Amino acid sequence: MVNFFKVSFCLVLVTLSQSVFGQTASVYEGCAPLKVKFSAGQSLTAYFWDFKDDVTSILENPENLYTSAGTFKVSLQETVDGPILGTVTVVVHAPPKIQIQADNEFGCLPLNVKLDDKTVYGQGVVANTVTWFFDDGTSKVGKSVNKVFSNQGKSTVSVDIKTNYTSCNATQVFDDFIEVVNKPSVAFSTNPTNLAVCTKPLNVSLVNQSTNTLPVTYNWDFGNGKKHVGVTPPSQVYNAEGTFQISLSASYADGCSSVTSKSVSIGKPEPKIVLKDTVCTNSFIQVSTLFAGSSNWDFGNDACPKVGFGNTKTVVWNSGGIKNISLDVVTNVGNCTGEDSFSLFVDDSPLCKATPRTDFVLEFDSVCANEKIKVSASTSRNVSFVSYRDSLFQGNFNLDKSDTLLLEIGGMQEIKFYEIESSTSCKVQSSKFVHVHDVKPDSIISTPTHTCAHDAIFTLSAVKNLGDSDLNYKWYLPDSLKTVIEGVDKIVYTHDYLIDNDEYSVNTTEIFDIKLVIESLVSGCSDSVVVSDTAYLPNAEFFVSQSFGCIPLNVTFKGESIPTKGKLVSYNYFFGDGNSKFIDTEDVDPFTHNYTSTGVFESYLVVTDEDGCVDTSYFVAITVGDTIASQVQIDY
Repeated sequence: MVNFFKVSFCLVLVTLSQSVFGQTASVYEGCAPLKVKFSAGQSLTAYFWDFKDDVTSILENPENLYTSAGTFKVSLQETVDGPILGTVTVVVHAPPKIQIQADNEFGCLPLNVKLDDKTVYGQGVVANTVTWFFDDGTSKVGKSVNKVFSNQGKSTVSVDIKTNYTSCNATQVFDDFIEVVNKPSVAFSTNPTNLAVCTKPLNVSLVNQSTNTLPVTYNWDFGNGKKHVGVTPPSQVYNAEGTFQISLSASYADGCSSVTSKSVSIGKPEPKIVLKDTVCTNSFIQVSTLFAGSSNWDFGNDACPKVGFGNTKTVVWNSGGIKNISLDVVTNVGNCTGEDSFSLFVDDSPLCKATPRTDFVLEFDSVCANEKIKVSASTSRNVSFVSYRDSLFQGNFNLDKSDTLLLEIGGMQEIKFYEIESSTSCKVQSSKFVHVHDVKPDSIISTPTHTCAHDAIFTLSAVKNLGDSDLNYKWYLPDSLKTVIEGVDKIVYTHDYLIDNDEYSVNTTEIFDIKLVIESLVSGCSDSVVVSDTAYLPNAEFFVSQSFGCIPLNVTFKGESIPTKGKLVSYNYFFGDGNSKFIDTEDVDPFTHNYTSTGVFESYLVVTDEDGCVDTSYFVAITVGDTIASQVQIDY
């Protein structure tokens, strides 16, 4: 029984110590260097922390920086020799060691490179994302990515890695990791320069005219069964009739190379047209012949160009069907002639894939009206983009092959792309469509368009354009545009002009605006229009010769009314005794009114201008009293 009591007592102590002292850490797992903040969770008389990396602390809530990997069971005691009150386990991993691999670190423009993440991660550390950043401002995501480097020179590659632990995230910059150079220069000359002759033999000497700063290997193939490696080739003697191709290639050590060639023709020319038997309409086709003399082409009346000169030409057909090509050649020495012909089928189907058509790229296929859209193409030829819609836009740009178009009119708008061959001015056309969402109403119809009446009632309706449907309407009314009516394209609005009131003040103008905002529920595009009305308010004013007296009382009225705009067209005097006077000519001459009864009479003036705007003057009280008869009695 005694032993059982001791064991039970110890178990109770351990249980109490773990429940009373809740030690915590700001982070329990991560990569070195890892800063961890610890909390005792209970007030003690003293504190002693052992971080198990040869560092201790006597603070209540200390920090520790772990600089090496490992598992650390941190303990808390009140004193160095006291019992352990609690523990916290911290796992520290080695930081990722970023390494990358490229299948081509050096090559010619354009260089296609496959990049792989070869980073070494600590146990338990997993990469969630790997992001690659490049000098041209682009980026790619993935452990393995492909990137085309299109700029000559050395390029820096940066890698950003996000892991399952924030402290294990890492970034590294690899300076000058990829080097891209131009293809090797390759050129040579021959003596004689004319390599098409009628008779054999033909002696040809060759001079390498290539200019390269980097080490290259030159390979010669003379077309007669002989080859040579080196800068300077030996002269060649051609003893047989026929066509021979002399070629020179220059190669860097990594295999990047360029090649050029010249044809030797001896005897009667037998040119051969090199061309596919099926091509597409609206695509540039390159035709060529292996012949060293003069070549004259006839492509037909519906081709561009119709005729051509030279061994290689670019031609385009804009209509489909069977096309016939003829070629006449003549040697430069001896005037030997030859000919060849070729028939091909030109496919005018929009889905034709026989020959590639240069494509252009639209940034978006759907935009809001009055927004800009970027267009671009990748081609070596001159190009122009034209946006056709009521001759809205035309643009030419032959340098960077891209530009920005401002699209203003709603609906499906066609963007036509023309690729122009600089040597012949022949062009091919392709087009794409952009949905331009135009939600701006053409106008707001207001009935009436103008009034000066009290509680003027305006009926306002939006005139729809040919743009988007499914529109939401928001009408902002003139009370500082705070009141909003939503969901209808027509409203009735009552406006109380601040005119013709009981308090006299000098009138000028009164303006009110109603704003309509329209938003497409489909595209999210929005636009607005404002309708305004301006009232030019007249000022009614008059003077009287006297405002009190005995009956009969003659009072002279003199008008002093002025318009704000235009002129006044009527004056209506009200004398307060049931009588009035209407004047429809200019009120300039004074007149007299005779009051024949007693009382206080409120007189006033109402004027109207040529726009129908009305103003009422202030009231002038006319007091009329009765005559008093007096009697005098004298006693004497």
